[in-house]
Amino acid sequence: MILLEEFEHHLEKKSSKDWNELFDFIPKIESTEKFGAVISENSFMPYVKKEPIVEAFLSFLIQYQWLPVFEWISWQAGKEILNSPDFDLNRISIKELFMLFTTIYRLDRFNEGFLVGKFEDGTILLILSSLRKKVTPELL
Repeated sequence: MILLEEFEHHLEKKSSKDWNELFDFIPKIESTEKFGAVISENSFMPYVKKEPIVEAFLSFLIQYQWLPVFEWISWQAGKEILNSPDFDLNRISIKELFMLFTTIYRLDRFNEGFLVGKFEDGTILLILSSLRKKVTPELL
């Protein structure tokens, strides 16, 4: 786990292979029609079953430490961004884009299905696309 204060330095150490593996999710997400479903049959408590692409993306973010650790619950700007479908993600920094991933991941723990919803409404794809525009060519 990388603290937010150390995250920019952590990103500087990422290889072009790391960045390309992250961006390889873009066409996979674009070609996916369904990201999850609520399962309630034969269960007294329904749950959200994530499709393999969602699980793979989440595992990748965790394994390669793309999720900075910070007080996400107090990050008011992040809440406003996630609640504003027309917000231009190109206006925020690379670090803030990754902070959005952390916020989405953490919110899903308290609101099951939030992550799947952010795949379905295009937010995850928009974040990735914005990151790809911002990452300098020499990193790739």
